Amino acid sequence: MKNFLVLLSLVFLSQGAAAQFSDLQSVMKEMGPRFKALSMGIADPAKNEDSIRLLGEIGALVQEGTAFLPPNVINLPALEKRPAELRYVRTMLELRLAAIDAEEALNANDQAKAQAAVKQMNTLRIKGHGEF
Repeated sequence: MKNFLVLLSLVFLSQGAAAQFSDLQSVMKEMGPRFKALSMGIADPAKNEDSIRLLGEIGALVQEGTAFLPPNVINLPALEKRPAELRYVRTMLELRLAAIDAEEALNANDQAKAQAAVKQMNTLRIKGHGEF
């Protein structure tokens, strides 16, 4: 429930903010190096502060990414488009929730749980790139 409330507040806050990016590709391009750095440092407790910062940046980028639709979704026939839009948004929200889980774990000094959450983030990222 706590994650849902945090996510809901992020959605409402972001709706009033001006988009920083012009397309989904530019958002994803910014996200890539952060994912790589996070994956490399998540196991090291000495890097928790950096990992928390990266998770926040990834979370903000995920939120930005929900403002755009992937080209393959945009080009779908009308009857297929809305279900695909919903799958895309759900995948992005699941990614954001996994980032929140990782940050909570790091704040609790639970490296194993943080690593599992980041692994889930990478799984969702791969799934999303495969589908969208």
